[in-house]
Amino acid sequence: MKRLCARSRWLRLALLLALAPAACGPMYIYGHTTHQVLAPRAAGCVFGVLEAPPPRDFDEIGILAPEDIAFGSTAGGSTSFVDQVRDQVCQAGGDAVIVERDWQMNYERATVIRFKP
Repeated sequence: MKRLCARSRWLRLALLLALAPAACGPMYIYGHTTHQVLAPRAAGCVFGVLEAPPPRDFDEIGILAPEDIAFGSTAGGSTSFVDQVRDQVCQAGGDAVIVERDWQMNYERATVIRFKP
């Protein structure tokens, strides 16, 4: 029985280690750039990911940047980036983010905006 429990522990540890790289990635930190206090949006809200400032009026409400600048940002599609920052954007009351990319097209930082009525 002890041998079975030991194998089970090792199996669980191996499974956790195998899944760890999938969960790893840059964590983004949020900083307010305004003194306005905006009501948060609903958890899991939908927001736009823009490559340039939009033509309609907006207010900048914050900045998202990787926690570890040396680590870099998420490469590839915007879905993983959106999932990583969704809670922060919704909590800040953001309607969209204007992304900045590095020379490898990785997300380097994002400006969180709120559209004016």
